[in-house]
Amino acid sequence: MRFYFLIAIAVSLGGCSFVNAVTPPPDSEATACLTQGMYMDHWCPSALSSNPIPVNPKPSSKQQEFDARVRARAAQCTTGTQELCLAQAQNEEGRIRIFCETQYGNDAVIVWNTKRLGWPAQMAAEQVPSLGPLALPLTEAAYSGKWISAADFQQEAIRRCYDGHPF
Repeated sequence: MRFYFLIAIAVSLGGCSFVNAVTPPPDSEATACLTQGMYMDHWCPSALSSNPIPVNPKPSSKQQEFDARVRARAAQCTTGTQELCLAQAQNEEGRIRIFCETQYGNDAVIVWNTKRLGWPAQMAAEQVPSLGPLALPLTEAAYSGKWISAADFQQEAIRRCYDGHPF
């Protein structure tokens, strides 16, 4: 009983590497590898081969769209190697994705909600000062009456942002 208590303390203090160091080695290293997957701070090759890491064979549609935009941007690159152009395109598309999905998309919902509260368009635009000159066109689009819900408006705002033509 005390031995299990010591193991519990060892796990909480130092994790598996500490437990492997203080517990007596099992009868064979192969047995340890098969039961733990790791022995004495080393991954066992047999454990890795018997438990392969699952791979998603087909990326999501959003990932496919992102990859297509990256390839299109990289194809326009005229300086540097193909790998550098691809890396730069991935970085730029990553920044665009973050802006469109977080800042622009979230601000679209903020504008929509202030519209639902009955605020005038100018006051709604003032609620998203981080958008700068994009705030007023976004607000005018929200007040146009073309969308039924905040989710629809947000999805359209994000789509337009990705296309490079925000409201």
